Amino acid sequence: MLRNLAVGIDTGPGAGVPLRQAVELAVACSARLHLLHALDEPGRGDDDLLESPGDLVLRALQPSDQPDDDPPSLTIPPDVERARQLCHEAGVPSRIHLYRGAPWPWMAWKALLAQTLMVGRSSLRNSGTARWGRNLTRLLESPQTPVWICAREVTEMRRALVLYESSPAGARALTLTAEVCAGLNLPLTVLAVARRRGVAAYDLHNVRSMLYAYHLECTFSAAQGDPAAVLLEEALEHHPSLVALPAPPSRWGGSLLRHPLCRAALQAPDAATLIVP
Repeated sequence: MLRNLAVGIDTGPGAGVPLRQAVELAVACSARLHLLHALDEPGRGDDDLLESPGDLVLRALQPSDQPDDDPPSLTIPPDVERARQLCHEAGVPSRIHLYRGAPWPWMAWKALLAQTLMVGRSSLRNSGTARWGRNLTRLLESPQTPVWICAREVTEMRRALVLYESSPAGARALTLTAEVCAGLNLPLTVLAVARRRGVAAYDLHNVRSMLYAYHLECTFSAAQGDPAAVLLEEALEHHPSLVALPAPPSRWGGSLLRHPLCRAALQAPDAATLIVP
């Protein structure tokens, strides 16, 4: 079960989408939320907070544990303070992590605290300048933690679609998506694609036993052809709110954002993308 989630706190357009989706998932799964934020410029009091990179600077207590004389967090950036308050109102235990410097290597390291890292579609600092931000591009060069790339706008979670392949990464993608669906009470579609339809159907036969314990509403689809094309076609037809897939093998060079399979998943309208290494 999901017990720890991490989310990048951005300051650009659409910055609230990852946070709201992370809080929703944390509430559903009774998970702890790690709030990650990189500081642009040193502020007054930052030296007192940041003795070394990666230091834990604040623990947001459970609402029942919150003291009556809670001191004001004058040194916490406003966006991070609002995120902490949102977690407090939702009853989600959270920790704030601040860092000064390039966000992506630190976020990749801090994501190891959690089972999933949730980010927006653009990077910190320059989120309005590119379709895919630099930090997101670098995070997906060799991810060690599942990366949840949120949709551009907050939408109702309706259905999840997972691309299954017979591999360790494929099994991890399937089980993580099943846990999300169990927490959010979502129906799940499992898609298997192979050069021969019979091979895909055999893979789905094994999947049914793996999902038995989750008690989900599941549909199974076996297809033959190019996995990227079939995945995009399936997403456009059924409009899932989450598209999950195993990360392509390490022999793929560069960021996974350039891989045809990931690009197909990211083209699904109004859907988040979950890439599982």
